[in-house]
Amino acid sequence: ARAGIQFNRFRFEQRPHRPMSRRLAFEAQYKKANPMQDQIASALQDLVRGRVHVDESTLNRYATDQSIYRVRPRVVVHPRDLEDVVAAVRFARENGLPITPRGAGSGTAGSGLGSGVMLAFHAFPRDEVDHPMNAILGFEERDGEPRVTVEPGLLHDDLQAFLRERGLFMPADPS
Repeated sequence: ARAGIQFNRFRFEQRPHRPMSRRLAFEAQYKKANPMQDQIASALQDLVRGRVHVDESTLNRYATDQSIYRVRPRVVVHPRDLEDVVAAVRFARENGLPITPRGAGSGTAGSGLGSGVMLAFHAFPRDEVDHPMNAILGFEERDGEPRVTVEPGLLHDDLQAFLRERGLFMPADPS
C-alpha cells in the first residue's frame, strides 16, 4: 500500500470521489456568470442573418481548441457575410464584450478561444451551417510574389489545393 491506494493483482481502491466533476463545475460557473446570455443572443440574432447559438452543446464545443486551454464563449455567431461580421463587432464594442474570430479550432495556443462573442467562420460538422465566407477572393503576382486573398472560413486544405493547381504551396504555420 502506498499513499492511501491499495493495489493487488487485479484491482485498486481509488481516492474518495469528488462531489462534482471538473466539467460540471466549469458549466455551473458559466451558468452563474452569464445570466444575460439569452438577451445577448436575442439582440445579436436581430442584427445578423447568420445563426446565433447559446445552447450548451455549441458553447462547450467552442470552449476548446487543440490547446490545453478551456474558455467558454457567451455566444457563438456564424456570420453569413461581411455585414454580419460588422454588426456583431459593433454590438460587442457597444456592449463591452470581447470578440474572438475562430476558424476550425486547430490552433495550439488558445488564440481561437474567448469569453465573449465568438465569430465562428467554420462549422462542425462542415455542412451544419451554410458558410459563404470560405471563398478564395483573388490571386495575383506582384513583383514575382504570389498573393492570395481569402475569406476567414477557408480551410487550409482547400487553400493548398488551389495553390497546388498553380505549382505553389503554403508551408504549415502551427500556432
